[in-house]
Amino acid sequence: MSTGRDETGKVGGVDRSLGARAKRLVVAFAAVYMVMLAPVPLWARILSGVVLVLLVFRVGRVKRAGRPSWPDRYLRPRVLHGKDHDPEYVRAALSDPEMRYVAAGAVADLGDTEAIPDLMRLLRAADPHVRVAAVKALGKLHADEAIPRLRELAEGDEVSWVRTWAADTLVDLGYTEVKPILLDLLREDRWIDRSFAVYSLGVLGDPTTLAAVSEARRRDRWHWRYLLMRGQYREAVKRLRRASLEQDGR
Repeated sequence: MSTGRDETGKVGGVDRSLGARAKRLVVAFAAVYMVMLAPVPLWARILSGVVLVLLVFRVGRVKRAGRPSWPDRYLRPRVLHGKDHDPEYVRAALSDPEMRYVAAGAVADLGDTEAIPDLMRLLRAADPHVRVAAVKALGKLHADEAIPRLRELAEGDEVSWVRTWAADTLVDLGYTEVKPILLDLLREDRWIDRSFAVYSLGVLGDPTTLAAVSEARRRDRWHWRYLLMRGQYREAVKRLRRASLEQDGR
């Protein structure tokens, strides 16, 4: 029987695994300990400690911006628990403005390929969070027919992270002509968009992009967020160098 828990230990998009809770507990105690050593009045240390504990545990529960809370608790767990394997019911929720964000992920979890036309319509939704949910669902359903529309989003959507998710999904679908789009994303202002582009270029494995990725790495190296991107850069460069050596050896 399904537990509603995905391969990362998350339930409904929130990490509730024992390891995650233990980590938050350790961080909370460490923060309180550091505060108690601070040279400030006792009342200030106690107040700061309480605030830090609340913040640590709140951050651990925060969902991605724009995800509706009550539909997420209601619809997705029901689908993942296997209690309501009714594709028509879930598919109908794609037309509900309050439910369509979560319903997009639910139809993908069910593997309901009949929902692909409805998901394609959601790619034109005004809410960028809904567009991204549809993009991810189409990728999970291996909807090759969505490639032209996904390319349009990757090239021209007004929201940078929608472009990023669309480009990443194109890579997952095996669309090799996404390379110019990913190279443009390397110059996005948001570091997370650049990080996604680096990862996707590594997955794409085109050795001609090694110079661009290396140059982006040099630009980002002096930014403090490089600490968060270092792993993606290292893995991408490793893959691209391996692909280059394989190409030279032919």
